[in-house]
Amino acid sequence: MAARASLRNITRFDYAKTHGWWVRMRRGKRVVSHFFSDGVHGGKRRARDEAIAYRDKALRKLGPILPKKSRLCACGCGRRVTRRYPSGRLFRFAPGCSA
Repeated sequence: MAARASLRNITRFDYAKTHGWWVRMRRGKRVVSHFFSDGVHGGKRRARDEAIAYRDKALRKLGPILPKKSRLCACGCGRRVTRRYPSGRLFRFAPGCSA
């Protein structure tokens, strides 16, 4: 079987009489979801290969994952302060910039 990294965004689905590979991805509000049944595609391996090919094609179409925006000071100076609640939970916030 293929390495774990090559099955990213692909899930094996075995439930009752339904068996196959499920491809699921999301970029913002765009969602890609497709099921590849073992019975329709001629077996577990062929269905997996079809799912991988579909995933690769969809990734090229959707584009790369954009980095998350950092919750830092609005001016971009990079300051961040971490405080701890009495419960022990961390609270991170960016203070107003004095620069």
